[in-house]
Amino acid sequence: LAAVAQLNDRYRQEAAHSLKQFSAQRQAAQLVTAARAFNVPAVQFFSAHGGSVAGFDQAAGLPLFAVQEGRVDLLTPLLAIAGVDPGATDLQGNTATLIAAGHRDGALLSALLARPDINVNAVNREGSFALLNAVQHGYIDRVRQLLAVPDLNVNADDHNGISPLLLAITQDRSDVALLLLHTPGIDVNSRDLRDITPLIMAAQTGNLPVSRALLAFAHLDVNAADNCGMTALMHTISHEYSELVTLLLAKPDIDINLRDTEEASALIWAAGKGNVGILRALNAMPNREINAADEHGFTPLIQACMQGHKPAVRMLLKISDVNINAVDEQGQPALMHALELNRADIVPMLLRQSRLDINLRDVAGNSALAIAVRRGRTAMLPALLRVPNIEVNSGDSEGLTPLMMAVMRHDTEAVRLLLAVRRIDVNRMDYNGASALLWAASDDHPAILQTLLQAKGIQINLSDTNLRTPLIQAALNGRSAMVRLLLAQPGIAINFTNQQGMTALMIAAESGEASIVRAITSAPGCNVNAQRHDGNSALLLAIRNNHRRCVELLLNTPGIDYNQHNHLGFNALTLALSSERRDLALRLLKLPNINVNDADLTGFTPLMRAVEINDAKVVDQLLKNPLLDVNASRDGGQSALSLAVSQDRLLCLLRLLNAPGIALDKADALGETALMQAVESDIALNVINMVRAPGVNVNRRDRRGATALAYAARRGNAMTVQILLNHNDIDINRVDQLGFTPLMRAAQGNHHAAIAELLTHPAIAINLRNISGMSALSLAVERGHTEAVQQLLSVAGVIIQQRDNAGRTPLTLAQRGRHPRIAALLERYAADAAAPRGLRP
Repeated sequence: LAAVAQLNDRYRQEAAHSLKQFSAQRQAAQLVTAARAFNVPAVQFFSAHGGSVAGFDQAAGLPLFAVQEGRVDLLTPLLAIAGVDPGATDLQGNTATLIAAGHRDGALLSALLARPDINVNAVNREGSFALLNAVQHGYIDRVRQLLAVPDLNVNADDHNGISPLLLAITQDRSDVALLLLHTPGIDVNSRDLRDITPLIMAAQTGNLPVSRALLAFAHLDVNAADNCGMTALMHTISHEYSELVTLLLAKPDIDINLRDTEEASALIWAAGKGNVGILRALNAMPNREINAADEHGFTPLIQACMQGHKPAVRMLLKISDVNINAVDEQGQPALMHALELNRADIVPMLLRQSRLDINLRDVAGNSALAIAVRRGRTAMLPALLRVPNIEVNSGDSEGLTPLMMAVMRHDTEAVRLLLAVRRIDVNRMDYNGASALLWAASDDHPAILQTLLQAKGIQINLSDTNLRTPLIQAALNGRSAMVRLLLAQPGIAINFTNQQGMTALMIAAESGEASIVRAITSAPGCNVNAQRHDGNSALLLAIRNNHRRCVELLLNTPGIDYNQHNHLGFNALTLALSSERRDLALRLLKLPNINVNDADLTGFTPLMRAVEINDAKVVDQLLKNPLLDVNASRDGGQSALSLAVSQDRLLCLLRLLNAPGIALDKADALGETALMQAVESDIALNVINMVRAPGVNVNRRDRRGATALAYAARRGNAMTVQILLNHNDIDINRVDQLGFTPLMRAAQGNHHAAIAELLTHPAIAINLRNISGMSALSLAVERGHTEAVQQLLSVAGVIIQQRDNAGRTPLTLAQRGRHPRIAALLERYAADAAAPRGLRP
């Protein structure tokens, strides 16, 4: 169509006639095609001949396309076509005007602004608009074009609250910012979402021209603060823009005492930066608060000291109303902070101030001197100690003095400097009663201990609340070098005891510190036999904890009493055995005059303990001692022999059975002999060894009259019965106090094997009766033991008609006891006995 139109007027007229014949929809489609093909002549023709795209959205947004492509030649004819919408938006909400504002070609924006219906304040989905976009791209001409539009909102802002003026200052586009500031109605106090105003932003960026322009506005809020509470003045100080600070301070309504969210004022900010010029300017302001503190209690002076700004500190100290003793929330003044942070060039300046309170204490009770010592600022100590009236003995919240802290830090030079002070109290104690000497003794720095020991008036035996002296503390911590130094001091209390009644020697012995044990036992005046509250001595403690070297050292100490008891009756030997220290026990047995018969409170002798732990070698050594009482017994009558039998200590038993003077038949409180106990243990080998022992009385009776054979029969142990029956002196029919024979006990218990063994013995008396008149057969019948009855009836000569003291025969017992099988056996036996011999089956 365009090509035809260009030929001549006649064809142009024909083209216009054809255009009029098109439908509105087809016209729109033709225009879109031409525009997107950048067919400017066609678009111009369409515009010139009254083309319209009204009602067709696809064609309405063509101006936006032309702007996006930067084609002003295409945009101009499009804007003249009816139905074209210059305010149409893309998917992001951008209008043609918004995009044109950020384009280098101002003709695009001019073409759009020529339309009377253009909306220059339209915003996209991010809240941006034409003027903001022009500022963002820094096109001052676009800004001027837009500012010429009468209904432009120069103070509009985006979703972040950023206005064109604030954006221009943020991006350091001073020319744009100054242009905007000359615009009528400009809001110089606008804030973004962070409460940043144009003045605050200009202060942050140090923009002098813009700041001057802003400060020219009478209604400017020069004290506005951002969401951190920082004003323009604070920001300017933080960046050290001195000229800008001067401009701000020239404002009559400036408030230099405002605080940020951390309560820091402009003066505190300036002190933190160490800018002396700014500090002077602020100090010259009326009503300045030179001692104002932030939320941590930091004043300008404290802040300057913390940051190490020596010129700033010097300048502040010259101000008469500066409070050099102001403290922070921890109670620390500027001096303490300077010491904490090792500001060696600042500390002397502070110390020279006559207003200084050198003895202030923080919340932990530390003085400046204490902090200097604790932090290892030894080089600063001479200057501190020269300050008049300094307190050298004050303690912190735990009572620790500077001297104690120096000792704990192993700072020999600090200790020396403090001891040189005439007012030093070398014996001062902390709240636990510990002195500097005790602290020194607990560590391993002999040089410090030696320095303290040389101090005038030192008390070497001072004890803390737990009655620990320096010597005891050194022993507790295993400090042998410190122990030796202390032992060399005249008047050392070598036998002093702590709350548990322990001396230094006991402590060393218990913990196995052999070198300390050697040092103490070698020192004059040592009581090697001292006992603590439970009666344990150093030797007993060393034995209990198996410290062999300590035991040997103690045993070689003159005057050692190795037969000494503790409160449980243990001496060295019994304790070694009860603790199963075999090698120590053997060592003790070699000592002269060792008491081998001493029993503890439970009645155990060393021999019994050796048997209990089954140590045959120790038993051998004990039996070699001529003073040994091999038959000693406890309160219940238990001896080493009975213990060996009852606990199956075979090797020990064999040695005891061969021991000279052994009392084989000695009975305990119940009358039981070792043989009886062997029978009760059901250990055949023990019984065999006891029976074979020369001189053993196998027929010995206990308090109830029972013999070892009766014990075996009652338990039904056939093997033990057999072993005992093989002894030549055995009395198989010996009765107890109730008249029971071993056979009766076996029958009563239905012990078939034991009954069988007893019945084989030629001397068995089967018809004997107990004090109730009952025989073995009667007892078996009464209990219903059918097998036992059968065994007894098989013995020739058994009497079945015997009556007990109640007149009962075995048969009547069976009938009354409802034992029909046994009754039948007895009736058959009676019938057989009554029949003629030839008729018996």
